[in-house]
Amino acid sequence: MPPKNERSVASSFVLVDTLIILVSFMGTHKVYFGNLEFVPERLLILLVAISVSYLVMAGSGLYSLDRGLVQNREIRRILWAWTAVVLSIGLFAFATRIVNGVPRLWIGPSALLTVAGLVTFRLSLRMFLRSTRKKGLNVQSIALVGINEQSLGMVHHLAKNPWKGLSVKAMFYAEEVTAEQRAIAEQSGVSMILPLEEIPSYIENRRSKEQAVSQVWFALSLKYALQMEEINESLKDSSVDVCYLPDSFTKILLEGEVTDYGEMSLINISSVRKFPFAEILKRGFDFIFALVVLVLISPVLLVIAIAIRIDSVGPVIFRQRRYGMDGQVIKIWKFRTMKVLEDGNDVEQARRNDPRITRVGAFLRHTSLDELPQFFNVLQGRMSVVGPRPHPVVHNEEFRKKISGYMMRHKFKPGITGWAQVNGWRGETDTIDKMQKRVDYDLQYIRNWSIWFDIKIILMTFFKGFSGKNVY
Repeated sequence: MPPKNERSVASSFVLVDTLIILVSFMGTHKVYFGNLEFVPERLLILLVAISVSYLVMAGSGLYSLDRGLVQNREIRRILWAWTAVVLSIGLFAFATRIVNGVPRLWIGPSALLTVAGLVTFRLSLRMFLRSTRKKGLNVQSIALVGINEQSLGMVHHLAKNPWKGLSVKAMFYAEEVTAEQRAIAEQSGVSMILPLEEIPSYIENRRSKEQAVSQVWFALSLKYALQMEEINESLKDSSVDVCYLPDSFTKILLEGEVTDYGEMSLINISSVRKFPFAEILKRGFDFIFALVVLVLISPVLLVIAIAIRIDSVGPVIFRQRRYGMDGQVIKIWKFRTMKVLEDGNDVEQARRNDPRITRVGAFLRHTSLDELPQFFNVLQGRMSVVGPRPHPVVHNEEFRKKISGYMMRHKFKPGITGWAQVNGWRGETDTIDKMQKRVDYDLQYIRNWSIWFDIKIILMTFFKGFSGKNVY
């Protein structure tokens, strides 16, 4: 299926999703109310469900026919996206005070039917497409420019996963091809290995054939920029899409922030690229969320404070210096969980059966309730609800010398919860490998930040982020 047709199929997802929502909500309405006469309040809820669903699903990448997307990941995206839609419906109903006109016995079953329909439709379509691609149908032909470890790895991966429907039949070399490279390419189904200058003629010769070239992938290093520019120019009179398969450094370049200086542009490869008003949006979300949470949990905070005072001698709140955004030192607040107050050049991580931890402190640390005072740090603007977890200053100074890119974590405000924590990397980090994993997840979060990503992490925190096997 050509890319343009795929875009048409992907755009039809919007129509199908809308129909699923309509059928689910209207069917449940018929069963519950015995009719399809929507009063204004229920009609408004239905319109909100459709419109918010489109925004959230589009923002989650669910309206693109991504050939590389695995089923489990797509199902998770649908579940998280629809959870966000349901929460938005509830917030809208509460804010507009139309809750009484919208029975939960209508909303609940409608939401469940909708998510079941969305998952069933996506899985059925994916299974059909995978089946056809394994039979050699609906396959896109790729011309891969550059023969190296990276491009050969991609060819081997595509050959092992025919369900993706991407086939590399020709590779083009800029440097001499070794016998080993040629053997790997041929074993992966590559039938032609040609020099760079033959790319335009190869694509033109296959234009009218059954599997015309759909895309040209460059896998050359930046030293071949001039040749790539010339090839790209020669392909402008064809219908192929030209893509680039970046190496690790080029990927960093692509993620950098571009600043224009007149007719010249500068790429900041150490910056974090965010869309306009992103910081304002994140700050606004943080402030409102933290304020609402603090109002709701104020009785819990009072009970914890009393328990700490009864259990052991010392202050209720523990303040510790940690690095915040851009590596600036901030003081974060936590409920005191230990008999000592460490905040100097010797801060020892908590470990299993740590004698410093109080009885109440053990419970607070295991359930992460000791972190609740940090919502005050969020109101102050020192922290965010979601972001890389801050470490004591002395630990930062230790790990920044041992882990490459460690300080890049501080391109964002530190968070109460984070992508690393909900993926199991919280608690004691007694080895460099464990801290490296936490840093990897933190950097992944920074590079892929969106407000929906924050909401997803908050939801995951409620389900599995409050405790962990390494939390002492």
